[in-house]
Amino acid sequence: MTRRSGASLGRGGVWGRAWQRRGMRWGVAVFALLAVIVASADFLSPYRPETQATQDAYAPPTRLHFSGPSGFSLRPYVIRVTVSFDPVTYERTSTENPLERHAVRFFGRGDPYRLWGVFPTNVHLFTLGDDAARAGVRIYLWGADRLGRDVFARTLFGGRVSLAVGPIVLALLFPLALLVGGASGSLGGWVDALLQRVGELVGSLPSLPVLLILGAALSGVAAPPAVRILAILGGLAAISWPGMARVIRGQILSLRGREFVLAARACGASEGRIFARDLLPHVATTIVVGGALLLPSAMVLEASLSFLGLGIPEPTPSWGTLLVGARSVSALATAPWLLVPGALIALSASAANLIADALRESLAEGDLQRPQLPRGRERRARSAERVGGRRLSGSRGSNGPPEEHGLNRETTGSSCLW
Repeated sequence: MTRRSGASLGRGGVWGRAWQRRGMRWGVAVFALLAVIVASADFLSPYRPETQATQDAYAPPTRLHFSGPSGFSLRPYVIRVTVSFDPVTYERTSTENPLERHAVRFFGRGDPYRLWGVFPTNVHLFTLGDDAARAGVRIYLWGADRLGRDVFARTLFGGRVSLAVGPIVLALLFPLALLVGGASGSLGGWVDALLQRVGELVGSLPSLPVLLILGAALSGVAAPPAVRILAILGGLAAISWPGMARVIRGQILSLRGREFVLAARACGASEGRIFARDLLPHVATTIVVGGALLLPSAMVLEASLSFLGLGIPEPTPSWGTLLVGARSVSALATAPWLLVPGALIALSASAANLIADALRESLAEGDLQRPQLPRGRERRARSAERVGGRRLSGSRGSNGPPEEHGLNRETTGSSCLW
């Protein structure tokens, strides 16, 4: 008879218990919504993130009007807004010209792009039309920055980088943490001592100063933005793996003396097969929980580096890079809408924390159980259970039944299917 794994997807498994929590559902819903929005940024935004209109520097969010001389209309329109700067008081004032109106066109045509990177099109959710473009009138749902770039478009495009930071860092971190933690817990001895000392050395390094040094070093190198982004993400992964490696090592050490591991060794299985077939399914959920806990930290660290000017370089937008314009008090007082990316950073980090908390609490409720055999092997497992005990007892002679040595017929038969 087989048991359900601690990582089972059933109602009583870790994932099933986590999904019953309201925080898990809210976190997944927020992340899914943000992912869909940033993936469709080309369609949702009327302009490219790098498009500039210096005459609209720090333009306020555009007001949508639904009523005019002819009465109420479901089709909104915008009024031309002129931004002027007072060199004496250093104040910016916005003046509307009610005589110049431009209707908002839904599903209008604008700059060409590839939807989701596949379908070529030039249809945008909303535009102002060619007459507004010729007159130099633009629509800014969330205002404009100091170069007259649309904050709404830059925020949507910047979300692609900021939301991808966490998964990319985890993809770089997991193989290293799994290799070090698995080797340390499975092999033990001098290998364990050496790897733990290396992990303690790396873990003792302060994260933010190290990343600041890396960002400062990369700022003086003439490298493409993609290379610099990967280097920064690689640095985040290089200083974050010791904690995850220690968690994996602890899980493996707690499982090394379990019956199914001893039975696998008695059957002649190598340490690699024991780790892959018996130990890894037990630590899989723990790895996922640890990754969910690291996700908001990676996002906040990247935003901090970009905010300090040592992270994602311009003109590539990210939520941290967009906050650079809000560093000065005067700019913040003039254009408070520049803080919108900061609100999205807090929202996404909170959603990741909700998911991590739900998984952690769900994992704490269940006990570690040996993994369930894959479907299609249950018949062979039952037959192996009948002969496994005889094989083990015959090899021990008159020293007693296998149960006296901590091995039972069920675990022996299941683990001998190599």
